[in-house]
Amino acid sequence: MVIAMFKKGKLLLGTSAALLILAAVLINSCKPATEVTSPQTTSTGGGTGGDTTNKSIVSGQVISSLTGIPVDSAFIQIISQSIYLTTLTDSLGKYSITLNLTNNANIFIITFKSGYNQDTSTAYITRGINYTVPVIRLSPTSSGNGQRPSGDPVSIFLTSQTTPSIGVVESGSPETAGLTFEVQDSAGVPIDLNHSVKVNFSLGTRPNGGEYVSPASVFTNDLGQATVNLTSGTKAGVVQIIA
Repeated sequence: MVIAMFKKGKLLLGTSAALLILAAVLINSCKPATEVTSPQTTSTGGGTGGDTTNKSIVSGQVISSLTGIPVDSAFIQIISQSIYLTTLTDSLGKYSITLNLTNNANIFIITFKSGYNQDTSTAYITRGINYTVPVIRLSPTSSGNGQRPSGDPVSIFLTSQTTPSIGVVESGSPETAGLTFEVQDSAGVPIDLNHSVKVNFSLGTRPNGGEYVSPASVFTNDLGQATVNLTSGTKAGVVQIIA
């Protein structure tokens, strides 16, 4: 069996130096393979074409603007004069909808979930060409966190993870773990948006089974936090994540 390998750590550096922290997580293969059910997509309209040249795949991701964490089960609507399509985001906040178009189309992408403010985006879709929607950042309905202004970033540490271990592909265990890092000033206050910095993520020691982190970089939010997702590959072992 596998035990958790996450450890909280903290590294203090001068303000002119780069901030660096390493975290480790185990990928295991303990559980037998089970069937995984994907989110269901329902659709109406959008044309009748059976011609694959008329099909355009619209895909994207929804995250929280406050934490940077993917928003699961957010409701997505794609609407135009002849299209009404709906789906839900998956555990990574991702969604994908296939449009059957007879002509190019301007579409509205409406995103909402309980506890968040609704977002409406627009896009121009060319028939037969796939389109990736820029990341949608939903803001929580509550506002203000009472945080005082911060100074420059001085330290970074791993503050939380969504699961203590993950399984290899098709093992039946969760295959993705979210890791949230927090950047603080010299007084231990999480940096605010005026001092936001880009946190870059990469892999150190790893089993080389196709595992990967996403996104490769993200700016800290108003809580000084940045979140990365580690997805397993086909080999078990310890993965080192560098932030």
